[in-house]
Amino acid sequence: MAAKFFSQSISFTTASELGAVKRQRAEFETKMWAMFKGTEDPNDDPDIRTRIKYLRTWGPTILPRIPAAQFKFAAENYEHFSEQSRYDPSVSKIELQKYEWDLQSLLHIQSNKSKAVGDADPILLSRPASKLTCFAKGRYDEMRDQRASWERCVFAPKETDAQAIRAYLQKVFSSSKESTVALETMVTNIKLFQEEWDAMPHFKAEDVRESCKAVLRSGGIYREIYADVKELLRFEDELDSHATGLRFASRRRFEWCWVDTPQVEARRDLIHDKWRFHVRFGLFEALFIDYYARRWAVKLREEFMTFVKTAGVWKSDTKPVSSEDARRRRFFLLEFDKERDKEHTFKTVDEMRQDYFNNVIFLNRLPRAMDDVRVNYQYSEYEDPPGDAKKTYLDVEQELIHRIQAEVLLQTRMGKDITVMRANFRSFSASLPHSSIFAVLDFFGFDDVSQYIFRSFLEAPMVFKDDTKPQASRIRKRGTPRGSILANFLEEALLFCLDFAVNQAAEGAKLYRLHDDMWLLGDADTYINKEKTGSVTILRRDKSPRVHFSPEGVMQTPLLPRGDVVWGFLKLQRSTGRFTLDRSALTEPISDFRYQFKGCRSVFDLVRLWNGYVGRFFAHKFGAPANCFSRRHIVDILYAFQRIQQQLFPRIDGSEGVEISIPEFLREKIKKATDEFLPVGRITDGFLYFPRSRGGLGLHNPFIQYLLVKGSVVEDADKEIIDAFLRDEERAYRAAKDYFEDPIMITDPATEYYHHEDLTTKPFMSFEEFTRYREQTSSEMAAAYKKLIQRPVGREKYIERSGDVWKGVGEEEWHDMSAYDRWAVQVYHSDMLDRYGGFRFFNWEDVPEGLRSLLRESGYQYLW
Repeated sequence: MAAKFFSQSISFTTASELGAVKRQRAEFETKMWAMFKGTEDPNDDPDIRTRIKYLRTWGPTILPRIPAAQFKFAAENYEHFSEQSRYDPSVSKIELQKYEWDLQSLLHIQSNKSKAVGDADPILLSRPASKLTCFAKGRYDEMRDQRASWERCVFAPKETDAQAIRAYLQKVFSSSKESTVALETMVTNIKLFQEEWDAMPHFKAEDVRESCKAVLRSGGIYREIYADVKELLRFEDELDSHATGLRFASRRRFEWCWVDTPQVEARRDLIHDKWRFHVRFGLFEALFIDYYARRWAVKLREEFMTFVKTAGVWKSDTKPVSSEDARRRRFFLLEFDKERDKEHTFKTVDEMRQDYFNNVIFLNRLPRAMDDVRVNYQYSEYEDPPGDAKKTYLDVEQELIHRIQAEVLLQTRMGKDITVMRANFRSFSASLPHSSIFAVLDFFGFDDVSQYIFRSFLEAPMVFKDDTKPQASRIRKRGTPRGSILANFLEEALLFCLDFAVNQAAEGAKLYRLHDDMWLLGDADTYINKEKTGSVTILRRDKSPRVHFSPEGVMQTPLLPRGDVVWGFLKLQRSTGRFTLDRSALTEPISDFRYQFKGCRSVFDLVRLWNGYVGRFFAHKFGAPANCFSRRHIVDILYAFQRIQQQLFPRIDGSEGVEISIPEFLREKIKKATDEFLPVGRITDGFLYFPRSRGGLGLHNPFIQYLLVKGSVVEDADKEIIDAFLRDEERAYRAAKDYFEDPIMITDPATEYYHHEDLTTKPFMSFEEFTRYREQTSSEMAAAYKKLIQRPVGREKYIERSGDVWKGVGEEEWHDMSAYDRWAVQVYHSDMLDRYGGFRFFNWEDVPEGLRSLLRESGYQYLW
């Protein structure tokens, strides 16, 4: 209520102040046009010298905020020039007109800035108060349908056989003597952690601070108390007070009860094109649950990592070098490798794979420490993740796709077949049976008190926030609160069992799992979501098919699920082993985009929706550029964005092209938002495309971000990277052979050739033997692999300042700008300079206080 009253007060104050600004502007315009004429008498027609003198004399009186140096410089020049022209006939009238135009342009710029204040007001005041308003009726119908499906799943219990689950886990985790002992150690440590819980320090003021930041990041609290939580972070005494209450609750955790009823809020997940239902808690409950679950999540990750690192537990997918091959390699290559190691050290392909799996993929959602920041999926819709966050899940997804593409390219060129499978559990977070969760927790040694607390957190009474009629709360019976650390902890505890089971059954194959999205380079069979599941076997380049094809021509193997391997709008082609853009999949999303675009009611809605779809949804689903995709991928993306705009604004006659561009469309919307007729020339491209930090609307141009990096991606990864690697490998073999056969090379046989007497008369190893263990030994293959997965981040084309840009941006400031902003400023600067004399749209001093508040709230800054 207070927020609504404040907003109304701001609007009223702004409207009143803006009226005064408009009156001042009208007075200014009258005086300005009188000065242009050189007299206030409409019957007079003074000559050019009189007009210039009038401008020089009276201009500063009505231009209190014009850059004084500019006007003074022009006026002083006139003093000298006018004196010469009085006597010297060689000074032409044209030169005099140029001076008059210079002085008039300064007045025009001031007039344009004054008008810009009035133009900005209706644009900003027409923005939505909170969330997007452009989801039309059809979208809300879809939301209601998905809500009904979600409710049927969440509020209906599904009982599973706890004894059968325990028996299965016992079988999996006792598959070897080493895993049996490691499991017993892990269970003992978890039980000990519970016994010592009350003796540990909990809920210090700093812990409460970190939990406050965490719940703000995750969106796990009532939206109405966001401001209260931010305020809480400012006062140490308040943190101590909350910490005292939370410590008391921790000691009495076995008596947990809900004070504030959790609320369910529907949010459209633009990236994944579906509605999500997020549970939000009151402040006390949110802080307690976050700390308690986070503390357990850190402990569980520690125990799981100790378990898998125990010798003999986790199977390796690396083919070991045989003892005989290792002996021969030591004999033939030891001295050559020593020389190479002097120049540089490197990680092998196998080591890079293992590091990536252990440090990025495995147990991705469990924090390593209490202050470890993990960003949830909801930060991928319209806003950027917090500045203190590590890689988002979307970034990790992009990296994983690049690595899969690199593996396919390398393995097929090395003469191997490779099978890629992708699978996804259907409605995993919402449908997970609680009985399965607690069967797993019981297996790992969680006692009755711990299970009671987690069950209390899960089986919470919930109400829907946006229901117009009050509804009775209902108890959750299945699933977890999506996006919370509680969900991460409980789901990863269960899915770790899947990771380990696949590792044991598939002889060390790595299951690349991000939450419930799974990739496997090998064979697998599990309960999967058919719509998001497919497998492709890519044959090596020099091999004819020896597997069967279906009548439709699709390769089949009996144990693999059928379907295409698709990620976003990328489809893995069976014939080439390349991910390519599937243009046929764009039709429905573009239609949906157009439908929502027409439903937007404000300029801010339009810009946010455009940036959300073009800058995030499509950009993510197209895949981030990388060398493994080659430059053709970027070209396909540019054509795709061209097609999006053609279908968003099709020509009336049906011909190819666009009827109206996005800047023209926004100009029309802005004109309708203003009280008076707004000439198109008043709305510059710079105002639309400049970032909000520089006073623009921040409209995203998708072509810029790809053109910036197009030249930094290789034209053809096969030719430029893999062919080069094979040539380098042949050169390395010849160099090793020459080095070994060089008669000057002397090695102490007592130390280096021990047990190699039978090899001293043998010829140097063959090329086939030299390359037999590439992935464990080859520096050339490691370099090629690193280059294949390399993204052009940080290698964008540097845009130099040219033309008149230097007038508005200093050298240091230009260097600090992002590559995208430099491009945008360089492209759209001319109309800004012509109209406003620089990159500042209006004088900050002329802006009413109410409008200043809105500008600050909207993220606008004025740096000049």
